[in-house]
Amino acid sequence: REPAPLPRGGPRPQPDPRILYAFHFYNPWEFTGTNNKGRLAYPGEIPEWTPGGPLRRWDRAALDAELRKVEAWSRSQGVPARRIVAAEFGCIRTQPGAAAWLTDVVSLLERREWHWAFYSFREDVWAAMDYEAGTGPLPAGYWDAVNAGRTPDFRRGPNPLWDVLSAALRPPPR
Repeated sequence: REPAPLPRGGPRPQPDPRILYAFHFYNPWEFTGTNNKGRLAYPGEIPEWTPGGPLRRWDRAALDAELRKVEAWSRSQGVPARRIVAAEFGCIRTQPGAAAWLTDVVSLLERREWHWAFYSFREDVWAAMDYEAGTGPLPAGYWDAVNAGRTPDFRRGPNPLWDVLSAALRPPPR
């Protein structure tokens, strides 16, 4: 299935070579941005855009098809890969398959040599995408600390989600 085209014409590139072209990526939204309490898993059959909408198979190939829309625009406009930024992407950390989704998105962005930034690193009011917290429940006292204006103190680090991102953030070997 071919990806749908961007809106007619899309943004017009500007003559300044220092301008970067950014987009957010949360496809499929029903998986990435909605706590579906384990009803949906990646890869799998997930509504395409809206709750209860038509199901579509979401996997690496489907994510790649979505990113091809941006790639097609950049090529048609002569915008080099070094000026494309996935300025925000992520998924709720407790979703079944969240690590696989992150792995696929990061690898697809890296393959295109685009810049990227995941959402979010130690978000101060919403822990759904705090990948250092892992895939399980937050520790006792987490929200008490947040509500008191303190950074929650708990063991952060190695877990299937953080491992994906920390590996991708390491500098390449020389």
